Amino acid sequence: MALDTANHCYAKYGDLFVNNFNADLVYDACVNTPVVVAMLGQRSSFYRIRKNIDEKRENLGLATTYSYPSQNLCTENGRAHVHGYPVFYCSDTMKVTISEARAEEGDLLYVSEWELAGPCAASLCVIASREAIGNGTFSSIHPFIEEELDRMGGSDRLAKWTQLLGGLQDIFLHERHPYSNSAIYSYKMMYERAVEIICYPSAQWRNTFINLAIKKEFIDRNKIILKNIYKLIVTSDSKSLSTFSLLEVGTAKSKKIDWLAPTQPDQEKFFAKFMSDNGTLLVTFPQGKTLDDFKRHMPEIDRKMAGRSAARLSEDDKEKSLEFLEAGLEKSHSGNYHDAIKEFDRAIDLFSYMPSPYYERGLCNYYIGKYDDAIIDYTSAIHAAPKDVEVSTTYKSYCNRGTIYQMQKQYEKAVSDFQAAIQHKPDDCISHFNLGNCLVEMGRYSEAVESYKSALQIEPDDIEILDSMNAALNYLKEGK
Repeated sequence: MALDTANHCYAKYGDLFVNNFNADLVYDACVNTPVVVAMLGQRSSFYRIRKNIDEKRENLGLATTYSYPSQNLCTENGRAHVHGYPVFYCSDTMKVTISEARAEEGDLLYVSEWELAGPCAASLCVIASREAIGNGTFSSIHPFIEEELDRMGGSDRLAKWTQLLGGLQDIFLHERHPYSNSAIYSYKMMYERAVEIICYPSAQWRNTFINLAIKKEFIDRNKIILKNIYKLIVTSDSKSLSTFSLLEVGTAKSKKIDWLAPTQPDQEKFFAKFMSDNGTLLVTFPQGKTLDDFKRHMPEIDRKMAGRSAARLSEDDKEKSLEFLEAGLEKSHSGNYHDAIKEFDRAIDLFSYMPSPYYERGLCNYYIGKYDDAIIDYTSAIHAAPKDVEVSTTYKSYCNRGTIYQMQKQYEKAVSDFQAAIQHKPDDCISHFNLGNCLVEMGRYSEAVESYKSALQIEPDDIEILDSMNAALNYLKEGK
């Protein structure tokens, strides 16, 4: 299909842009960009991110929430799309994806992991350097581009493209909203040159990694499918270091998402994916420390990391932290929950590896009705606990977090937490009882009866447990 002339290009799309639109550059780039068809392997992974999703307006349980936006919501230009024509933005590297969110402390991030449904061909253009592409999904593409350039016109075409490539990379790296040049270039490549994937340099990483813009029709044909979603909260941010905690893991089942609290294998899987390219976006190492040193001190990426995370903290810090903890307990026991939280904050800031301050702060947040904050604190207490020694805060944190989920009618999550609490403390009557109550709400009456029986073995004279079990037995008889 013939491309518009430069003047026609501006006349057709000029209302979308401001005065820095360079029609000549865009036209030359569209004409001279080599387009190749590449075979993508089935194991190729892509990562996409969304920040602070409004749960009142969007359903976190639907897979479409994490894909490209609907056309009516695509009201502004982006780096690789014009308004009204959404694309699927992603990267083949998790750390690059997370950096693109430009997250601040307290932000909730939803990192979705996508995979090819099977080996498939895709038409693509690459405007990133060999160094940016690195060893990822598209590492072997440059020789094919050079072959295509040779077919298009030999050394003259290669020289022309080399010159244009530098200008294009500069635009994608430095242009800001309304992305006058990069947006129209991407639109024309997708809808006039039939490109399905554009590989462009990451502005956050200054041409050392890539981002991808994938045509929505490619996604609609189920070429790429959703696998997992990692829900993170940013616990601190700075120019040199951002840290976060892994709150939940979502698994895609057909078009719906099954959200559960992260298990130990989930933690390890996430850590491995994040660190697979030796990324240091959210992790820094003090002078003289290596990645192995860091892993020994911090086996889980979602444990809250301080600037001194890989260094040995002094006993003085730990003792002072314990003093703040004791002060917080005194205020908490007297019902002064807000001031107690401040003391627990000081304890955590000074020494963030003890589970007790997180657990106690969670109790305070629960008592003042800040349930989401309590969930975060209980999660932190679970992951701050030593893995080789059983501590009481672990089963209590699971039980308390499960209780909040039960209150919120998130029964799947509650069941998972009560089961985890029982695994850590099999004789915890409350967890068995609450597990039974959740199973009743889910219509799983025979399982609920077994949970009530376990609770009665611990507290045989508890009338409430007995009444609940009898009610579940009646539901079974009635065939409800």
